[in-house]
Amino acid sequence: MTNGLAGGPVSLRTGMTNGLTNGSGFTNGLGSARYRREAAGRRWKLYLIPILSAMLLTAPLLAPTEGGRYPIAIDGDFSDWTGVSLLATSPVGTVPPNIDLVRFGVSDNVEYLAFYFEVAGTALAGGGSPPIMDTFRAFLDVDRNPDTGYGIAGLGADRLVEVSGSGGAVRSSALWEWDTGRDRLDWNGWIRSVWIDAAAGGSRVEANVNWLAMVPEKRAIDVAFHAMAYDGAVDAGEYAASTTAGSLRVLETSIVPELTR
Repeated sequence: MTNGLAGGPVSLRTGMTNGLTNGSGFTNGLGSARYRREAAGRRWKLYLIPILSAMLLTAPLLAPTEGGRYPIAIDGDFSDWTGVSLLATSPVGTVPPNIDLVRFGVSDNVEYLAFYFEVAGTALAGGGSPPIMDTFRAFLDVDRNPDTGYGIAGLGADRLVEVSGSGGAVRSSALWEWDTGRDRLDWNGWIRSVWIDAAAGGSRVEANVNWLAMVPEKRAIDVAFHAMAYDGAVDAGEYAASTTAGSLRVLETSIVPELTR
């Protein structure tokens, strides 16, 4: 009996607890692994919510600027320039066709200002070995004051759109700002460049610049168009385009040769 009585209490305690619970519905010593798993799951959900919110907020910023929101998409397809009023000049036999500007202009593109270049030959063909790039430039007089900015074609350029390339493709594209402390004919006065959208196709080049990168709000801007071949040959548009109706005839004057930045 002694053995029987001694064995009884031991067997009864096997399934007993100490009567205490930990406040989470689990008895002390039991269910702690399950609790840790559920707590970890809840923490993961808390992290997921702000991540998804950030993704939703930044998605419009990461989306391409081309598309339904903008009349002109910078994609090398120039069909969306149909109907835009552009300036035109006749080809010049003394200028290499790949930089001979025959049509050019600007168009308001909602949040952007779009630029158009067209030559008699192949745009951004470049040349030489190793290949050297051709360059298209648009000089922007944002305050329409000829006495401020880089002096060119009767304008005072405060911003510069520059698109360079070879093999018919864009290799670099940027918007430059003029350093007001420099001499008006100092080419090295162009500073603080930012990348811009640009594309080429056949004889044409297009580019997009955010309005806010040029002026606080939309205003009339005069633009002079230039092209330079890989070997230093240059051409200039006969007229300065404007973001408002009309154009300004300009006369080319010699300037300080371009220096390497």
